[in-house]
Amino acid sequence: MFDVWNEGLPEISGVSRSRSKLLEQIHFLRDRHMQSLCYIPLFKRDDAATWGDEVTKTVKAYNEKLNGITLLQGQVLPLDDDLLTDLQAGRAIPLNKTLFVLVTLDGEDLQNAAEKLYQLAVAGYYPVLLYPEKDTRIQKHPDLLYKLVKQGAYTMMDATSLLSTTDKGRRKCTRALVSGNLIHMIGNYSEIFTKWDENKMEEVDTILSKINPAQQKSIKENFANLLSSKTIRIEEPLHVDKRSISSFFSKSKA
Repeated sequence: MFDVWNEGLPEISGVSRSRSKLLEQIHFLRDRHMQSLCYIPLFKRDDAATWGDEVTKTVKAYNEKLNGITLLQGQVLPLDDDLLTDLQAGRAIPLNKTLFVLVTLDGEDLQNAAEKLYQLAVAGYYPVLLYPEKDTRIQKHPDLLYKLVKQGAYTMMDATSLLSTTDKGRRKCTRALVSGNLIHMIGNYSEIFTKWDENKMEEVDTILSKINPAQQKSIKENFANLLSSKTIRIEEPLHVDKRSISSFFSKSKA
């Protein structure tokens, strides 16, 4: 099993955690059948510690101490104006030496985000939008994600979003997006293992099968395909709420 993982390694994030504790946590995930983790710290252009070379060097150092599980390199990339330049220079890096790039909205104007996602796709990259269901704008108007997908973005939902019981807006949004073929893969299972228990994995599959049984298999396979640059299978995205289409640009600012 493969997962993305954004725990703060002290070498990159400056957090005061011991390496031994982090190694224990990674091996804990290994014992729950995790074979590889892609470390995805947030890329900050003004912080060289988060650049591609540093991430790769840190990942290599951890792999020398790991047993039975592999740490891979990646980054969470804000949709900045200089993102393409940073990718071409190697400061920003795709996921595990593929052409998949993990991007985040992070309050970005949605009209601008759509254009930047298109530019990434034209440049030969495959942008994967991380956890769009957590964006409050998309929670209020799930159909806002439709335009981003049509502009070339793949999407990854946080597995814990399907288990959300207290946040009604997030729960309603996740179901609407999955039903509308607007979610292509699900990740961040590691949080389920570390904060709940592995039985919750079966609950994720059960919920997914009820919402969109036709896409359950491809959604799971797509996530694994990220590692090997295999084709991501998608279906034609559907409008979730046609009434929200006309308000896309008027409601696109954070």
